Amino acid sequence: MRDLEEQIAARKQSPATSDGVMNISVDTFIALLPRSGRGRANGAFPKSVCLVATDFAKGGAIDRRELFAQDRVRKGIADCLTALDASGAQSLVLPLMGAATSGTQSKDTAFEGQRVLQECRLLNSVAGIALGIHDFAPSRRSLREVGVIQYDQEIIDMFSLPKGSRVAQAAQNFYRAYADQVKQAFRKGLDGQKTTAADVDGSCNAIFSTL
Repeated sequence: MRDLEEQIAARKQSPATSDGVMNISVDTFIALLPRSGRGRANGAFPKSVCLVATDFAKGGAIDRRELFAQDRVRKGIADCLTALDASGAQSLVLPLMGAATSGTQSKDTAFEGQRVLQECRLLNSVAGIALGIHDFAPSRRSLREVGVIQYDQEIIDMFSLPKGSRVAQAAQNFYRAYADQVKQAFRKGLDGQKTTAADVDGSCNAIFSTL
């Protein structure tokens, strides 16, 4: 953490970035962990990380259009992949950036509201990340594998129900539909195609509308 904080402070003091401002979902920052010249700990701790700007200094970016636009997300992801590839990385993982929900809709017994909001944000994030991988791929040198993280808790929040619930089968059907949509969005992105609300039956118009 000290290594990370020192590099962030140095970036803020740089003449080119004196205001410390980064564009949401576009600008990136590479940090070496540990910094050059320091001993490395044992284990699989990464040599470097790439951070994409996803929030304002005081929070509040979660409902902003900047974080949903696939063409913006793809740029941030492609820049990170390019930088880590140039540093010699061979394997890395990407979380689904911009996929968290803000509680603006509440859960209900029909699995709508918050579940649909979260599904749409997750699908949109998958699509943007896959587009970034597509944009980066032609220049790849050292990178051999890229993983995308889907947190278990998100699946539990969207589709888990107590045993014996009368709508348990409906939850399973929703999950299967969501999994199919994730695969479709990822494959389309790897082919350089954006995923639209029409690809998910029009239920994500508010999230998939972009700048």
